[in-house]
Amino acid sequence: ISGHDHLTALDQHYLSLIRTGTHAPRDVLAFAAATLHIDILPEYQGKGWGRRLMQLAVTQLARRGARALWVGSNGEEGRRFYRKVGFRPIRDKFMGLRFDDFKAP
Repeated sequence: ISGHDHLTALDQHYLSLIRTGTHAPRDVLAFAAATLHIDILPEYQGKGWGRRLMQLAVTQLARRGARALWVGSNGEEGRRFYRKVGFRPIRDKFMGLRFDDFKAP
């Protein structure tokens, strides 16, 4: 994307992933075709926003026929959040959620 010199290196990394697609192992992609990423600003963490966003994502994906989704998380704080809402490890940094296991807010 030209004209976005103000973007950080991390912003540029995520834009690259959007353009080229996420590179996940086959067993992760076999677990579910749907993936998402939630990133809550520190001042809003612990206030239920992550759970609400997850509830919305699960509801909308289920309406479209999905029964599960996966995430990639490198940080322990993120993995702790995902475990609280029902995600389980798939492999390495990847975790999966079967919608029947979702712990709604």
